Amino acid sequence: MRVAPVIAVTALVLLATGCTTAPDNDLSGKYQPPSASGAEVAFLSGSRVGGGMLDEDHRAYILLVDNLFLPEARNNWQKPVSITAGEHIVTAAYAYGSFVARTELKLQAKAQATYHLMFKYGTEGPRRQLYNDFWIVDDADGKTVTPVQHSVVTGGSTYSPFEVN
Repeated sequence: MRVAPVIAVTALVLLATGCTTAPDNDLSGKYQPPSASGAEVAFLSGSRVGGGMLDEDHRAYILLVDNLFLPEARNNWQKPVSITAGEHIVTAAYAYGSFVARTELKLQAKAQATYHLMFKYGTEGPRRQLYNDFWIVDDADGKTVTPVQHSVVTGGSTYSPFEVN
């Protein structure tokens, strides 16, 4: 029978190739806070608005800095992210249940500054399309330091039992 040699060859190939998994310390694609001194670092954190339906919070958080992911970004929205002084592309994200929105903001960070990602959510147009506006403010004076970016909210359900056609 020819089945035994085929099984033996398959087993040898599987043993020779082995199992390959990515090492846990692989940092490619993940944001690493700067190792610069405190004088060269700025801080950026997200924000939230409480009291949504089912007592869930609306949150805006930093998802990426210069196209590098922040681990557990949604759950760590309140933790300040350290960034070097200078220009950065910040990807801001919004979450409320299964509703999400994203946009990019260009930030010129100043050393030793503290910034907050701000957001405003709402509806617009005859179909009441959900939207989110994002911007960043300097905590020192409350001034807006980025243009406001308008983003469509996706996900969730827009069904309402109270709508009449």
